[in-house]
Amino acid sequence: MSDLVENWFGAGFQELHPLIRQLHTHGGKLTGEITLSFGSGVAAILGKRMGNKLGLPEYPGVYPFTVTISHVDNELLWQRDFPDCTMLSRFTPVGQYPDGYWKEETGFVEMQLGVDTKDGGWHWIQRQLIVKGVKLPAVFSPDTIAYKKIVDQRYEFVVQLSYKKLGTLVDYRGSLVAEVNS
Repeated sequence: MSDLVENWFGAGFQELHPLIRQLHTHGGKLTGEITLSFGSGVAAILGKRMGNKLGLPEYPGVYPFTVTISHVDNELLWQRDFPDCTMLSRFTPVGQYPDGYWKEETGFVEMQLGVDTKDGGWHWIQRQLIVKGVKLPAVFSPDTIAYKKIVDQRYEFVVQLSYKKLGTLVDYRGSLVAEVNS
């Protein structure tokens, strides 16, 4: 068990659905299927390249999916396992909710992500994108929709990256069964 997430949220921790709170303090496993899609044209080319470098499958489709949530030191670890690839993210809290953010490091990409707890869910708000140590101006950062919420005791999530003029780069989403560690 770790107090990392609860300490970052402070009183705001109670705004999250109880299952989300348990997963983020005790760790656990999420299993099920995800649907992965890419845009079309240039957006698809960019989305596939980006996804490949981050650890997503190369082709659109429905995939078996497992996420293992754990803690080490002052980090929250998310290991996302697809059939032939793995995406590992390290989340480090900075400051405190609601003004602080989480630093997510996945491969060569770092994102600074604020949080909104709308409807008991955890909605990411992208603040800064850093690629290979270079802060990208907002105009070059893709628009991000990313959240997790509980619906009918299932863990539902969406991650979608897009550019207004190109459309969707990559979108993956699922409704997963959650198993909280004891």
